[in-house]
Amino acid sequence: MNMIKTFKKKCVIGLFLLLLIFMNHIICVIYSDSRNSRTVEAAEEKNNSDQGDILFFIEKSYSEYLSEHEETKEAARIGIDITKYIDSASTKILQNQFGMDDECVLTEEGGYVTYRVDVEQSGYYAIQYEYYPVASKKIDIEKEVWINGERPYYEARDLILNRNWADACSVRDNCDPNGNEMSPKQMELFHWITDALKDGGGYYSDPMLFYLEKGIQEIKIVSLRESAAVRKMELIPKSTVNSYKETLKEFGAASAGNSPERELVCMLEAEEPIRKSSPMLTPAYDRSSPYTSPYSTKELVLNMIGGDRWKIPGQWLEYEITIPEDGLYKIGFRARQNALSGAYSSRKLMIDGKVPFAEAEKIRFDYSTSWQIISPQYEGKDCLIPLTAGKHTIRLEATLGDMTRYLETVEGSLTKLNEAYRQILTITGPTPDLYRDYYFIQEIPEVFTCFEEQKQILAGVQRELTAELGHKGENLAIFTKLDFLFDKVLEKPASLVKQLENLETYIGALGTWALIAREQPLDLDVIYIGERDYVFPDAEAGFFQKISHELKLFLNSFFTDYNSIQGGAGKNEKSITVWTSASRDYVNILRRMIDDDFTSQTGIKVNLQLVAPGALLPSVLAEIGPDVALSVSSSDVMNFAARGAIVDLSRFPDIEEVKGRFKQSAIVPMVYNNGFYGLPETQTFPVMFYRKDILAEMGLPVPETWDDVYIALREIQKRNMTFGLKTGMSSYSMFLFQQGGSFYKEDGRLSNVASDLNVSTLRMQTDMFISYQLPQKYDFANRFRTGEMPFGIEDYTTYNLLSVFAPEIKGLWGFAEVPGMRQKDGTVDHSAASSVTASVIMSDTKVPELAYEFIRWLTSADTQAQYGREAETVLGTAGRYNSANVEAVKGLAWHKDELKLLESQWDQIQGIPEVPGGYYTGRYMDFAFREVVLQGQLPREVMIEYEDIINEEMSYKRLEFGLD
Repeated sequence: MNMIKTFKKKCVIGLFLLLLIFMNHIICVIYSDSRNSRTVEAAEEKNNSDQGDILFFIEKSYSEYLSEHEETKEAARIGIDITKYIDSASTKILQNQFGMDDECVLTEEGGYVTYRVDVEQSGYYAIQYEYYPVASKKIDIEKEVWINGERPYYEARDLILNRNWADACSVRDNCDPNGNEMSPKQMELFHWITDALKDGGGYYSDPMLFYLEKGIQEIKIVSLRESAAVRKMELIPKSTVNSYKETLKEFGAASAGNSPERELVCMLEAEEPIRKSSPMLTPAYDRSSPYTSPYSTKELVLNMIGGDRWKIPGQWLEYEITIPEDGLYKIGFRARQNALSGAYSSRKLMIDGKVPFAEAEKIRFDYSTSWQIISPQYEGKDCLIPLTAGKHTIRLEATLGDMTRYLETVEGSLTKLNEAYRQILTITGPTPDLYRDYYFIQEIPEVFTCFEEQKQILAGVQRELTAELGHKGENLAIFTKLDFLFDKVLEKPASLVKQLENLETYIGALGTWALIAREQPLDLDVIYIGERDYVFPDAEAGFFQKISHELKLFLNSFFTDYNSIQGGAGKNEKSITVWTSASRDYVNILRRMIDDDFTSQTGIKVNLQLVAPGALLPSVLAEIGPDVALSVSSSDVMNFAARGAIVDLSRFPDIEEVKGRFKQSAIVPMVYNNGFYGLPETQTFPVMFYRKDILAEMGLPVPETWDDVYIALREIQKRNMTFGLKTGMSSYSMFLFQQGGSFYKEDGRLSNVASDLNVSTLRMQTDMFISYQLPQKYDFANRFRTGEMPFGIEDYTTYNLLSVFAPEIKGLWGFAEVPGMRQKDGTVDHSAASSVTASVIMSDTKVPELAYEFIRWLTSADTQAQYGREAETVLGTAGRYNSANVEAVKGLAWHKDELKLLESQWDQIQGIPEVPGGYYTGRYMDFAFREVVLQGQLPREVMIEYEDIINEEMSYKRLEFGLD
């Protein structure tokens, strides 16, 4: 009887447990469905609002697009009445503007204009404009083209029209008091320009083509960045360039004659072009050869142009020559390509805007540590160029040449290999068990099919490049390594688990190869134009000339001060000394701005000196410091202020007005004991970077709140992807500020880290690394590039790195505000902390008013914007400046949508007060993180212990500085 009762009892309990399991399953399914529904709905909403971000999944490349249609016979030009558009946004018709009586159309950034065109003959057409660049952020004009409601190929999202630039003065006339030539200021040439839309990526040097069927076609032109007034617009049919042999036949009469013609017609100094495509193309100096013109071993003479600043495909330099009579002429370039070992750079030669013959489209400059004389070649001989008497322009443009097809192939392979790598991660995770059989062949057979295909493709690229270069250089070693890896894993698939780390490394290395191969650096010294029998001079000096040259350099090095960047002219009693540890490129920009603007307006001479980082502290102790120090960190500002080493700027009457240039978050770290000690120069804060393609593929929206991040994490971690979140103060302050918390209490006298809110914040932060196993150390750029980390939080200056470091994912990523916490009123708080550097005045200065005049000028909106623009012209996007001046940032080369996001995040940035002993806060918050995550300690116990330690140090420092 008891056994029956026991059995019945067990049955009831079993049924009850089964019911609970069933109900739990139903609830999970419902939750999962609702969660996925929310995710899909959000993704659909995002997709509908920004279809352009999803189209990269289905768009073909330009080379694929060109292969879809057969070549047609040359058609006639098609003129478009620019004022007869059928649809537009942010577009207006102007008259009597920009020096012209004709009507012109101006489409502002973010606007568009649509035309309906009657095409009489099907074929490929380029879109050519006569345009006038409107003064703005000093970057190229970017367009996007849609044909009949579709973007025809991927590259059509990034088409450009160049601005034209020139030196504001002659290089020879721009010297410092020591006789050293300085790079002249770059000025934009505002004039009407005729040019066609070109590839913004620089892969194709010819105008971009669009296939138009016979009949009525709609062409929509979107202005992505910058504006230009358009006076004329035409569709230009595809044209071909004759070969050198055909060109000579057409010019047969001029080539006749038996008398030798050996005269040098003209020699152009390459550092003095009349026009250029970019203000990055500034003169430089070379002292490696006595034949470099002009020559000096004492003063710095800017005697060449190019190098790393002339390596981006599409950049060009233009010169003007005068030819005495009709005939055939030689052209030679004294040049040096010593940057790409085992590779070559290419240049396209244009005469009067046209390529003279096909062989001039890809002039090859092979690697050499010495200078060479290079000219276009045909069958091993120098090409002759037909020229008529009169003035002509010579343009030399950086181009990828034959590298275009190799790069397209490699970048296609990179995409495939990254996809394969992400598939492998879904099986193994980022840290696989080396002794486990993952049954790769059964689980992911398509990965091995991909390896077989890419092995053949990459081996073909290596084979062709080796044949073209004539040797198997070290720059092709990555192809050999990948081939060896493919052989191993294809022969023994189980070995893939041990090769996974190598695979990740090699994919990254292949991406780096593609990045370097895309660069086309070249030094250019002199351009020779000679008659048809002219013999070019030697490119390099002989042995004894080189010995003499090196001896002169050595002797002159004892009498030259390379650290002082002097400016101004003549003696001036009003002067200050300014120290900076920035690179010489930045210092030269600042030097020129000081001379052109500050000294000319105020009469104050500035002795600008380059010093090593960390030199300021010992100089203060030795009482030999400067009047002004630049780029001082916020923690150093407080430390110097506490010791009376810098001036309290509150003494100056207009300081409150000057503070208005900055966000309050930049002001807070500059305050110490009710004084204000530095004017902010730069401010950096975090944003969230994300991969558009991966999130779209998974149907995930861009996370707005931390709840969204948790949902996204569950999805991406199913594929063994992860999220990038920094440890320590960076992420802790973000969680804390979004909940209204603070690090200190009682006006910075005591630490607040043991409060309930701070303890729960530490628990929230560490839970991300405990429950979700986020990596504590990682290379964000590489993981983001491969897709292993499809979103993460980094300083917004990471934009500069990604723009240059990962060209293969251009257009596939973006950034947004950091995830926030939803408040009671429904809004989302995206607060985070920032880092600030500042300009300070040293207390030992004898001219504090002059020093203040300088830092007030330096941190003004106009100065900061100009400094930022000029820095970007020298260094490209990698040098985009993170000014602390709010108005200055608006004048930099950000797209209006990017700027809107930055401003929104910037408005929610909070400053962390700098207090005596405050360095213990950051130190012990790092310790607390490790205690909880690595050792499993309880957050409250850790914070209580560390708050006492921090308070003890803060009290000690307050006593030391006489505050208590």
